[in-house]
Amino acid sequence: IHHHVFRQRSRIPFHPAAAGEGAGLKEGDRVIACGGGVKGYPGALAEYMVVDASVCAPAPEGLPWETAASLPLVGITADEGLCRAHVRTGQRVLVHAGTGGVGQMALQLAKQRGAEVWVTVSTPEKAETARRLGADGVIFYRDQAVPDYVREATAGEGFDVVFDTVGGDNVAKCFEAVAVSGTVVSISTRTTADLSPLHAKGISLHVVFMIIPLLYNKPMERAAQGRALSRISHLAETVRITPLLHKQVFPFEQAGAAHELLESGQALGKVTLTGFA
Repeated sequence: IHHHVFRQRSRIPFHPAAAGEGAGLKEGDRVIACGGGVKGYPGALAEYMVVDASVCAPAPEGLPWETAASLPLVGITADEGLCRAHVRTGQRVLVHAGTGGVGQMALQLAKQRGAEVWVTVSTPEKAETARRLGADGVIFYRDQAVPDYVREATAGEGFDVVFDTVGGDNVAKCFEAVAVSGTVVSISTRTTADLSPLHAKGISLHVVFMIIPLLYNKPMERAAQGRALSRISHLAETVRITPLLHKQVFPFEQAGAAHELLESGQALGKVTLTGFA
């Protein structure tokens, strides 16, 4: 958003973050939401924000605010992708960047659906984190070629579903790794790619951009996202999923540094701000 990558531009400065404490279903409720930040809607990079009640969900009991606030954007995005792919028990799922913000949530939600989940990572530290979150297999993408890890994980058949959180040239690797008649979900397709593998292998491609209901004023779809967030919040409250936060929580005064960390690609999990004044 800051670099005007999206077609729907918003005037800067504004509040582009998502989630946190604010107006809810009734006065005093602890709620979380992905409520705005674009198209003139107030965002959450502020002490207070106005949010449509339909997109709010009860905050998980027992979780501190910085943890609860990490759920909405990544949770809704991961849930939408897995729903579109109809991920179910017994399927093999590959999640690229499995310890990133959306990746770690896709990993955990896919496990809740009964899938066997493999993830790509770059370091031993991230591999350990992925296994702790439930990954069945870990792939060091810098060291392993696609045919090699497809052979290791699926006996060469390919993954039923590949969840791409990286984009760019990685989209082609997704087409290579997915099985015949499989499904690729991507949250980052602002690129050019050869789509011929889709025809050759009968691949289904789903692009997820969770703020579309906000950008195009789709109240029913926004309400559906609120219901999805309620389910995700319940999973977090019952410790069936564990929100993964970057080890450093930034004070509000260091919001710029937090954004720089996000852009560097070095964050492990979600980056959060606290201490709004």
